[in-house]
Amino acid sequence: MALEYYASIDLNKNELQNAVVHPLGSAPSSPVEGQIYYDSTVGDKKIYLYNGTAWVPIGETQNFIAGEGVDVNIVGEDVTISAEDATSSNKGIASFNTADFAVSSGDVTIKTGGVSNDQLAGSIANSKLANSSITIGDSTIALGGTDTTLTGLTDIDLTAGAKTIFDGVGANNLTIGAASTTIVIPGDLQVTGTTTTNNVETVSTSNGIIFEGDVADANELTLLAGTLTGDRTATLVDLTGYVAIFDAVPTTTITATAVELNYVDGVTSSIQTQLNAKVETLADLSITATAAEINLLDGITVLSGSNTGDEPDASTTVKGIIEIATSAEVQTGTDAVRAVTPDTLAAKSVTAQIDVSQANFITNKYAEITHNLGTEDVLVQLFDATTKQTVYADVARTDKADAASTSKVKISFGVVPSNDIDVIITSVKGASAGTIAYA
Repeated sequence: MALEYYASIDLNKNELQNAVVHPLGSAPSSPVEGQIYYDSTVGDKKIYLYNGTAWVPIGETQNFIAGEGVDVNIVGEDVTISAEDATSSNKGIASFNTADFAVSSGDVTIKTGGVSNDQLAGSIANSKLANSSITIGDSTIALGGTDTTLTGLTDIDLTAGAKTIFDGVGANNLTIGAASTTIVIPGDLQVTGTTTTNNVETVSTSNGIIFEGDVADANELTLLAGTLTGDRTATLVDLTGYVAIFDAVPTTTITATAVELNYVDGVTSSIQTQLNAKVETLADLSITATAAEINLLDGITVLSGSNTGDEPDASTTVKGIIEIATSAEVQTGTDAVRAVTPDTLAAKSVTAQIDVSQANFITNKYAEITHNLGTEDVLVQLFDATTKQTVYADVARTDKADAASTSKVKISFGVVPSNDIDVIITSVKGASAGTIAYA
């Protein structure tokens, strides 16, 4: 990802070495005069300059190449391009026979009757015919074409007699109608194979449904519906097991869940009797402390402590009591006896966001940020609020009037950025001084 600069870069007459002009597949949008780019498109490969009106190639050489039907003659700076007459084997300039063609303002048309049957010398394409297709239902079939799907038919009738249809489907599914279609068979329906029924809504039988056991004998299971006072639904769940049987007709449904019913698994006597026999002990509650140890806490309502007055002050070598530094003391950066907390450490930094849509910013292209860190020894970092990429602009430790300041910075831009800019200002006041050598 490229570094973004919002201020001009002055190389002070130094060389720009090993630089590459920005390669692009198309010209940049919204260019400014003097901008350049390298067109990397195959067949182009040129550097372009925007002259304030259009992109123009830099140092371009024009080549004139003759081709079939075109001749090129170059004498000095004069280039003459001429066309050859067309032949049966060479492209070029041609005239049209006025007996067959009409030409007006460059528009060539065939005259009525201008093409004879002898000139056609073969079949006529369907596109040349007024009636080039036939329509069956909703299907339009071109002459000489085929159609394996017919739609829009209102009736299919067969002559009297035994018939076989759709036998070409073979051992595959045959779907008739849509999900909402009702199929009506006025006569009898005979099925010699297996019948699979989906989405059954109503099965009406007064004698119930009879199931044969796993042994073919005189014993069967009959599934009956009782006297119903309304619509009922019984759902077979996705489990393997047995259906519970009651010795009397239930008058209500069981609301307990399977998990709740499993709580009584293994219960052999009254639950209350088992609860009464359960003795509550500390071991039952998984408490390892003894009753005597717990009684030592009896009467304690507040946990507190206080200094005895003989604790030493803390230092880099001695444990002891210490005072927390204020935000102002942390910003000063010279206090050696007070402790810094994460909250007070954060007081050495200030953040702000530059709203690039603000009218004054668009006009002036600078922002004055008040940090109140009490020093000009600050580090200033900028990044795009949307892409989170670090960007660069002109940063001055002054106010907007360009007067030196220990509480403000002025950030200036050459152009208005596309996205808002986040600013981080960090004080290094009180930092150790470095040693400088010049030789």
